[in-house]
Amino acid sequence: MRKEEKPKRKVKKQEKHSSEIWEILAGLGGGILLLALLFGAAWLYHRGSLKEDEQIFEADEPGADAVTVYDEPVKRALKLEAGEPFPAIGAFLKDAGQKAEFAADPSLVDTKKPGIYAIDILVDGIAYTTMLRVEDTTAPEVEVRNLTVYEGDAVSPQDFIASAEDATELSYRFEAEIGQTAPGDYPVAVLVTDAAGNQTRKEAVLTVVKLRKKIIDVPLIRQHPQLPTGCESTSAAMVLQYYGLSVSKEEFAENWLECSNEFYRSGRGLCGPNPYRVFVGDPFSENGYGCFAPAIVRAVNGHSTECRAEEIDGRTLADLCSEYIDRDMPVLVWATIHMEPSSAGSVWYLEDGAQFTWNPKEHCLVLVGYSDDRYFFNDPLSGRTVSYQKELAESRYRELGSQAVLIRR
Repeated sequence: MRKEEKPKRKVKKQEKHSSEIWEILAGLGGGILLLALLFGAAWLYHRGSLKEDEQIFEADEPGADAVTVYDEPVKRALKLEAGEPFPAIGAFLKDAGQKAEFAADPSLVDTKKPGIYAIDILVDGIAYTTMLRVEDTTAPEVEVRNLTVYEGDAVSPQDFIASAEDATELSYRFEAEIGQTAPGDYPVAVLVTDAAGNQTRKEAVLTVVKLRKKIIDVPLIRQHPQLPTGCESTSAAMVLQYYGLSVSKEEFAENWLECSNEFYRSGRGLCGPNPYRVFVGDPFSENGYGCFAPAIVRAVNGHSTECRAEEIDGRTLADLCSEYIDRDMPVLVWATIHMEPSSAGSVWYLEDGAQFTWNPKEHCLVLVGYSDDRYFFNDPLSGRTVSYQKELAESRYRELGSQAVLIRR
């Protein structure tokens, strides 16, 4: 008998066996033919007559053999859980000890992103392609915390999350809408879902408490557009009007507040006005700088016969609230615009030879109230009453030297 040439693909061998079966079946008849058909179908299935894409996705975990079609040194496919490290090259080989290398940098494959990736491997100088299937089958690991809010405060699912870990991007939602606003305790269920649809459900408790706050009704005045850099004059006008004086922000800036734009060069460098004594620049200009507490005290005491101003140094905002706000006495304070971090700006020398650095975030507001965790200010920049977390406001207030001015009538 002539020895047939060994096929390169198992698929070819399957085709040969199929042909032999049909030759046998041609000589059979009746019930024998039926039995032969059933036997042949079972035999073909047993020999691995799967579709190629089905074989690709029957890959095992890294390090295990996978179903293959080709007589090649690499496995046909490999599975990897999303977020796991990229497999070592031996995991892709039938013989893990065989010498091989990746044709491209494997770090370019994002193993946190589910998908099917073609991986080229060089074995004895020949390139072979295998498939890496990254799957996310693990639900997010989530820890929640209970939350306490004031009446009317908005809450989001993320507010209840203490920690959440997953290889893919997460989304958050409430299992049911939260409509409770009255003081009390309410059960809440948070659903955390990853990009593959794996979901974790966690329960927490929402506690709503009554807001305790004190706010003085001080007139609101916006510095723009007339005084783009005149927050100090606008804040002073708010407090003076609170006490019944008909002093506008423009009148205060033009007639009450001493301003100076006298910059000059000397052997030391640029010299300029002292913001503790005068407003540096022009409050009616976008290019003005500003002034500090002593300059406002001088302006009020030098022009008003009905009110007196005094500088308050070194007190915390909490001190100002207990000593003055509780007695319905608003206070001018220096902090930063929107309570943003301070920064360094222009530098010049003062008349006493000291070098001075301007803080371009400098801002003057009127402290008008407080609650359990926030301070309330009349902000001349927006012309509205705004609030900030106590810790943040205290920090920015300290950055500007804990400066404050109390105006009495």
